Amino acid sequence: MKNRLCDEQPISCHMNKSEMQPLIEVVNHQINDCWEEVLFHTELVFVLEGNMNVSFDAYKNEKVCNGKILLLPSGCHFQAKTKGGVSFLVMRLQETIRFCDTFSIDNLLKEEMETHKLPSMPMRPVVQKFLSGLILYMENGLHCQQYMELKIKELFFLFRAYYAKRELALLFYPVIGVGGEFADFVLKNYMRVKTVNEFATLCTCSLSNFDKKFKKAFGVSAYRWMTKKKVELIFHEIHSTNKTCRQIAEERGFQSLPQFTDYCKKHLGAAPSKIRNKALQEGGRTG
Repeated sequence: MKNRLCDEQPISCHMNKSEMQPLIEVVNHQINDCWEEVLFHTELVFVLEGNMNVSFDAYKNEKVCNGKILLLPSGCHFQAKTKGGVSFLVMRLQETIRFCDTFSIDNLLKEEMETHKLPSMPMRPVVQKFLSGLILYMENGLHCQQYMELKIKELFFLFRAYYAKRELALLFYPVIGVGGEFADFVLKNYMRVKTVNEFATLCTCSLSNFDKKFKKAFGVSAYRWMTKKKVELIFHEIHSTNKTCRQIAEERGFQSLPQFTDYCKKHLGAAPSKIRNKALQEGGRTG
């Protein structure tokens, strides 16, 4: 029997339509490739072959090898490079994360959060077998969105059954306690604004109401959270991109290069030129 979809199946079904960013896809990058993007959804990345070095948020030039699962939070500025080539499967999570009807992601709040470690965990054989079947169906032309949604739910059942809470907490800690439409709005739009006032206006609510919602969703004030994100983004752009320091300063709203330098010294512990020189010595930049 041929490994293909039945000719009589309605391949033109609207649930099988092509999306700009499908829920699940296999991505391949060749030798010495580098790429970057701003993520609009939280993504799970399953490294199938090869390895890559990734940079996002506070993580710089971290190596992710074959057999690893990596979580990339929505809204992050992600950059990666591979010397020998890499193949990975991406799952884009568009719904609230639940492992089963009795266990949600917030059940991991009590676990110890190792926030200094890259949010990743190994692929168990059961997950590898699950992915092999999924990839086979995709190669045969099965791209139904409803089917993909079901496969994502199935994966979370496997996570719940075959991984310890401590392992799940390490993978998912960037998004633990962050959920709902408001949090999703924040993660997708925070790089469009420079101040909390601008953010409240974009959200069409008062400053006090916005900050109240923000604290409920993220556990800290909007100002503190946005400052942390701004510092992480600036460090990423100095450390891992080819933008000039002046260009970064202008794009991030600084009035002058000296003002930008003072900001970096205060929040990053060094002038941008020193951070960049150290990155060059470490081989942390692409291009």
